[in-house]
Amino acid sequence: MKVSAWFMVVLAIVLGIYAYKLTKEAATPAPAEPQTIVQTVPAPEAPYQAVIAVKPIVPELPIPADAVSLKPVWVMPAGGFERIDALAGRIPTQPIDVGEPVLEKHFLVGSVLSQKLEPGQRAVALQISEETGVGGYPQPGDFVDVLLFLPDDKENENSQARLLLERVKVLAMGTQVSGPQGQGKPNQSARTAVLSVPEAKALELMLGASAGEIRLSLHAAKEAEQLAMAAPVGEAAAEPKPPAAGEGKPAPAAAEPQVLTLKEFAEVPKTATQKPANRVAATPRVVIYRGGQRETVPCCR
Repeated sequence: MKVSAWFMVVLAIVLGIYAYKLTKEAATPAPAEPQTIVQTVPAPEAPYQAVIAVKPIVPELPIPADAVSLKPVWVMPAGGFERIDALAGRIPTQPIDVGEPVLEKHFLVGSVLSQKLEPGQRAVALQISEETGVGGYPQPGDFVDVLLFLPDDKENENSQARLLLERVKVLAMGTQVSGPQGQGKPNQSARTAVLSVPEAKALELMLGASAGEIRLSLHAAKEAEQLAMAAPVGEAAAEPKPPAAGEGKPAPAAAEPQVLTLKEFAEVPKTATQKPANRVAATPRVVIYRGGQRETVPCCR
């Protein structure tokens, strides 16, 4: 009986503890579930607008209006367009794929060298050496004179040196098309100089190069600045005006080319050999020494 009584007491205690725990858990509120707060942040806008192809663009045909559109970009592509109207009248020479920005290079015609030529000019290459090419110092963009030496096989006195072309622009030295201005390093490996020559002078340059020896003469870099400063401010170089009606003035003759022959170069100026017309002939004199004395007396002829 005692064992049963003790067992019942222990069981009652265990059940009481269990009941207490159940009551406490029921009284304690369940922890709230974490709430996820979703906040929509607007994406930052790209700082640039570029013309992008939205349809394939075929070369050699005008660009359709619906083939391009302005799209925001983070980095403006080099040579890109910011306005669609900037493409008006322009015809691409290269195909442009969808999503590709429209660039200046898609409209280039010809080589890099031909882009440097002005209308009416021709690019002519001359064979040069370190001696005839000013030591390789000319750079693309500089101006040079073209000097021509014409030897004479029979009589050296008839050899000629002349200024063939004056102030022509250097387009390239060898394969160097864009020059490192200001570095002062000669391009001694260049064996050709490409010059921008007026169309009417291209044949003269070719003939002179085949008949004689060509040399380049480099112009000063500050020469263009001095010429610009000498001109009136805001005024361009004056162009020759046609004669008024009824005047009938003949056109001015072309300037004579600068030519110097070896005979002219070696000739003594006449003014140095001619005697003055009014000069009186000097009287002959004799110097006589008497001991330490010196005496000059006239002498009869």
